[in-house]
Amino acid sequence: MKNSTTSIIALCIGIQLVSCSTTTPTETTDQAAPEVIPTAAADTTIISDTTQITGEFSFKIVEGEFSPMTTVSVLSNGQEYLVDEIVGGAMIIDKGEYESMGIPSTAFSACGAWWAGGGDYFYLTQSNNQLIVYAGWLDEMEEQDNGYHWEEVNRFP
Repeated sequence: MKNSTTSIIALCIGIQLVSCSTTTPTETTDQAAPEVIPTAAADTTIISDTTQITGEFSFKIVEGEFSPMTTVSVLSNGQEYLVDEIVGGAMIIDKGEYESMGIPSTAFSACGAWWAGGGDYFYLTQSNNQLIVYAGWLDEMEEQDNGYHWEEVNRFP
């Protein structure tokens, strides 16, 4: 019952967010559209000596047949860059959690999702006027605690 109530609340919030959105769908199919819950992340601006860089994680959660799926992107300078599709409903990670997750204090945004015993996570930093995306994962079946296995996966202008 609790999951049903949570789902109904999430659906209502999603409908409100979608009704306020100015984006239009870019793809149509003959099938009914899946439930999409757009979620925006915190916007961060970095000012360097020569260039102003803005970046934020953005994700769309689609309720699939067996699990929610999240498309994770980075929005920067008017462009959207695909990062990955992950299982679970992604959420922004609070900066207070960074240290315990092995995310450096220089990261200015992080997000991730946990589903059925495993999680996929991302954080965003910058260097040399580029945004850098790091990906990590955690699996509850891993015998030793090896952390989140962070590695750089993308750089964006």
